[in-house]
Amino acid sequence: MVSAPGVPVLAATPAPRTQVGGAGDMQRFGVKSAALHATVGFRILVTSPPPPGGHLDLLLLIHGANAHDEQWDDVGIDDAVKARSEDGRFRPTLVVLPDGDSAMAPAGTDAPFATFLLHELLPALARKYPISKARSHRSIGGISRGGMWALTIASDHPDLFSRVGGHSAVVPTGAAAGAMARVFARHRLRVWVDVGESDALEPNDRAFAEAVRGAGASVTFEQHPGIHDRAYWRSQSPEYAAFYAGAAA
Repeated sequence: MVSAPGVPVLAATPAPRTQVGGAGDMQRFGVKSAALHATVGFRILVTSPPPPGGHLDLLLLIHGANAHDEQWDDVGIDDAVKARSEDGRFRPTLVVLPDGDSAMAPAGTDAPFATFLLHELLPALARKYPISKARSHRSIGGISRGGMWALTIASDHPDLFSRVGGHSAVVPTGAAAGAMARVFARHRLRVWVDVGESDALEPNDRAFAEAVRGAGASVTFEQHPGIHDRAYWRSQSPEYAAFYAGAAA
């Protein structure tokens, strides 16, 4: 786990709650994690301020293996969501990009990284920002191994999120895929799976999307030219923003 020296540390009990201003640039902070035994970095972006007394939607995006919290920023998700926000096509949202680093293997809700996300980072942010508690206003997604994390967390905690995206994702197969698909169907999660046509993960991603559809869940499966790389994800960031903009729609 890479600690985050030299970045502002989010206090354990910030007060008063931050006054949310207009849409801004991505900012980087750290939060002390007992689960990971480090101060862990993360990036946030407020797409636009909520109405007086209102709440921010939550969009939690997890990077892939051998990457860090800047990956989603690097592939242009900040520009994509701000472009939609500026013309009213993206609700006021807190976009959160945590740094998982080596703590991301293996994926599982009982792993320290999940504890950090669900029981340390999100509660700390909720004390500072007016994040909606309604699952209809909360989404999670990830690239590659981060996609597996997003799918796993959404499956294990369907009360927390209404949309989940796996982008060139490592996905479960066989019986595990079927079990996850049934959870998504039972709790009516909206699922997005996309992959490059020349990505080695394409067969598994296609089969997983078919399992989700077969279980009766709402799933979008997209294939586009490309491989498992920055160029592919950057080309698809506007589509990702459009999917996550549908939360609470």
